[in-house]
Formats: sequence, structure tokens, C-alpha cells
Amino acid sequence: MGSPGRSALEGALGTWILYTALCVNFGSVSGLPNMGPDMYTCKKHAVVPPYSTVVSCCPPLPTRPIKDFKFEDQTLPMRVRRPAHKVDAAYIEKYNRAYRLMRALPQDDPRSFHQQSNIHCAYCGFGFKQLGINVTLEMHGTWLTFPFHRWYIYFHERILASLLNDSSFALPFWNWDSMMEPERPSQIPEYFYTMPALVDPLRNPRHRTPAVPDLSTDLTGRSPMDIKNATLEEVIESNNNLLYQTVVSGATLPSLFLGKPLRGGVEKTSLGASAFEVGPHGAIHGWVGDPAQPNGEDMVHLYSAARDPIFYAHHANCDRMWCDWKNLPGGKRTGFEDDPDWMESQLLFYDENADLIRVKIKDSLDIVKLRYTYEEVDNPWAHHDSLRFKKHGKSLSSSVAATGLSSIILKQNVDKPVTKCGERTRDISFTNNAFHVYIPLGSVNAATKRRGLFGLFQSSSVVVEEILILENIQSPTGKKISFKIFMDIDADDTTSTADLSFVAIYNNLPLRSIDEEQKQDKVTFSIAMGMKLRSLELRKRTCIPISLVPVPGTNGNAHMISVSNIYIKSVIP
Repeated sequence: MGSPGRSALEGALGTWILYTALCVNFGSVSGLPNMGPDMYTCKKHAVVPPYSTVVSCCPPLPTRPIKDFKFEDQTLPMRVRRPAHKVDAAYIEKYNRAYRLMRALPQDDPRSFHQQSNIHCAYCGFGFKQLGINVTLEMHGTWLTFPFHRWYIYFHERILASLLNDSSFALPFWNWDSMMEPERPSQIPEYFYTMPALVDPLRNPRHRTPAVPDLSTDLTGRSPMDIKNATLEEVIESNNNLLYQTVVSGATLPSLFLGKPLRGGVEKTSLGASAFEVGPHGAIHGWVGDPAQPNGEDMVHLYSAARDPIFYAHHANCDRMWCDWKNLPGGKRTGFEDDPDWMESQLLFYDENADLIRVKIKDSLDIVKLRYTYEEVDNPWAHHDSLRFKKHGKSLSSSVAATGLSSIILKQNVDKPVTKCGERTRDISFTNNAFHVYIPLGSVNAATKRRGLFGLFQSSSVVVEEILILENIQSPTGKKISFKIFMDIDADDTTSTADLSFVAIYNNLPLRSIDEEQKQDKVTFSIAMGMKLRSLELRKRTCIPISLVPVPGTNGNAHMISVSNIYIKSVIP
């Protein structure tokens, strides 16, 4: 006789097979929802650099039948997640006690801190296969990223509340995206260093308060403040510009903020991370992790990130920013509610009673029904005029203005050949030097002409969005890479993310597991360019200059980065 948990998983698999049959017979669905992890085939060890270390992060197997998620009593008071820098001494003591109780649980208890931190390792380190098929289940770089972390934090919070016997307890959010004076919410609150249960010894010692996060930080933990002695004012300007580009102007479609679809039964050939995930979210992981550790443990690597209690406060803030992103003006700022493959996708989490709960993405979309909310805070980046022409009287370099000529020829670096618009956009690679290319905008203009649309499209309700796409970004297996993207042919490693030409920053989180030793990470990166092109009055240009500027690694030399194709695509939301 099989275990209760195994029977429940087999039941879910039967539902998946029926769903597949309906899709095949009626052709009503383009793919399939993910049916969640097969816990019984979880790989026992994940290998991490330097590949002499193995870790076990598979969760305990269920001893009771799996339960379907049910919403809490909707008459219960809302749990309010407050900014971490605003909580009082009584809350800090309770917060510390909650983690002390969680750390005291036996390691095989799914509610223990050991097992809670392993959830991220198993789900995000290639530990799980999709239920019923030999296909890896991956949370990062897909449209599952935000809902997964929302559910993860939700159950983690409920376990802490249960241990305290206080149903009103809520996690704080680390408001790292705000550097408003005099509070400086972005600093790591000192109690993360003084309250024993909240301490993680594997953090960057240079970044303890009064240090403030620099979102230009790469995954080696180095930031311009560390290297170039950037001033606080420069970092504030840089952070606000970066957040504006990645959350406001660069994320005008669901896939540009939430990530690329990953349908059930489909092997990920290339992840589709958003600019927010590989930019500011990744930068915070890099800023907190200890650069003296082989993989920047704890916060840098996926297998160890959740071992630091600040991880949960960090992702509570990311969750809050998801809520705020949906309310920003411009674009289509929704989820994939019209796609059943997203809505019906399933995950498994242990709750405060140590019961294994099956959840669906669709049940995570309304936080009011989940009975929590966020204390409102100002988002200075949302009001930031990233182009700042009137404020500073600046403009981009003359190379931008020159790109109206379809036959533009411009010499790049002394070690680079002369290039024409549209040349060298495929199978490119770069290491230490910036890579420069001119990308055609002809397809955008052609698309608008077919619809009778020009310029700012003020005469029509139809809006065309231009998306910069870098396909199949690769780096050596397990290596941390970072590079910046500028819309300026002259950009180099001295060009700041506060510059008018800045587009995005890319940080990868290295992935590797024991049976994928020969695989390299591949990520397709996309970011909207329409707002920037309109503001710079470049919509009618023939081609646009793009520079990819690598950030050096810990050994002073960047790792080889390759991109299979770089182009701009026009879409109608």
C-alpha cells in the first residue's frame, strides 16, 4: 500500500492526464499548467561550486494525505506587514522569539528553520521534477517566480505566527528600495546583527549599517561605493534611476515584470527572467552575501539564500513591489489571468500544522483574501524622472543623434572592427571589454505604418511597445556574471547607472545540480524600451546604439558572456 502523500500525488497526476487529453482533443489550451513537484523523486544532493561540496535539501515526505488550500476566515483581522525600520522594541523581541522557536524545532520537522530554508534550495536548485514527467521544475526566471515566493513567505509567516500563538503576527518588509532621509529605510536594521535568532554570520561585513544598498552591486558583492567611492547622493540617484527603468518604464507587460511562461511538461531551454529579478532583486542578494565565501553564501547562491532570516524580509519587499507595480500607470500591468496554464499551476508547501498543502497560482493573486496587507510607504523611484532633461539640461552622446542614418558606420573600440547598423547582432561574445552594436528599428516603424501609427501614437488607442531582447545569455557553468546595458555607443565601465543612457543591469544567480554538471545556464532577457525611446524622441530612428558593459569578477577578469541574438521587437499589448 502506498503512502497517503503518494496517493494524493497520483490523484493529481490523473487530473493532469485528463487535462492533457482535453487539450489534445479540443485544442483549447496552448500548453499545460505545472502540476507541482514530485517529492518522491527529489534529487537528494545539489552540487554547488567549487563542486567538492554537496548539500541535501529535499523536504520530508508527507505522512498524511495532501490537502487542498482553503482561504482563511475572511472575517479575521488583516495581518499588516510593516517596514523593518519602523517596528518597535516589543515587535523586535517577538520577531526574534519566533525565529528562536523555529530554529529549536527538530531538523526533520517541515516547520523547522532548517527545512524552511531548504524549500528554496529544492524548488530553485533543480531539486524537483515536475509531477509525472522527467522535466525539471524551476521557479526562477519564469512566470512562477513571484507567485512561488508569495506562497513561500505566506506559509513561512503562518508557521512563525503559530509558534508564537499569535495569529496577528506578520513579517516585516525590508524597504531596501527607498533611501529617503533621514530614516534611510534601505539600511539593514541593526537588530539583524544583535538579535541572536536573526543573525546570519555569512553576510558582507562592509555592508552593515550605516551602509546603504547600492543596486549597481554585482554578485561578487562589490558596489561602486566600495570601488569608486561613490557618494551617497550618487547612489541615491543611481538606485532611483535603476528602479524606474526596471519597474516603471521597462516593465509595461506581465512577462517583463513577472517572467517568461514555463508551461507544464516543457523543459526549460532558456529561462526568461525579468529586469527586476536579475537587476535590483539580484543586486540585493549580492550586496548581503559574504564575498569571502566560495559562492557568496548565504544570500548569493540559490541553495543557501534562505538560510539568512533577512531573505524573508527581502522577499516580502519584492512581494510588496509586485502589488505596487500593478497600480503604476502605463502598459498592461496585470498577471496572466487569461492563461489557465498560469492560473492552474500548482505548488506544495507545509503549513503551520505540518500538513502538506496543494496551492494554485490563482489563489495567490488577491492578498486581501490571504488576510495580509502592507503598511503604505512612498516609492521615490516611481516619481523619478529617469531622463531628467529639464532638471539637468543633459542629453545623450552625439552617437545617439547620429543613428538616424541607415548606413551609419562608426568605429568602436580600437580592438573592435567597424560595424554597420544591424551587423554583429548574432552569436556575440565579450569578456572584459564593452560590446557595442547598432540595432535596427526598421521593424518597429514598419509595424506602425501597417497600422497607420506614427510618433507618440496620440491619435490612436493602440499602443506599440518596443522590447529589447537578449536571447540565450550564457556564461561558464556555475559562474556569477554581471553586465550593464546602455543606449549609448560610448558607454564603458565608468558609465554610471544614473546616466541618461542606462537601460538595465543583469546579474545571474548560478545554478547547477548533480546531473546537470555539463549544462550552462541560459537566460533570455527582455525589457521595454518604448518610454525611453519616446522621451528621447528616437522612435523614428533607423537604428539604436546598445552597449553591453561587463562587470569584472572577483579575480579582476570578467567571465566569457555569450548572447545568441540581440534585437528590438515591437508588440501590441
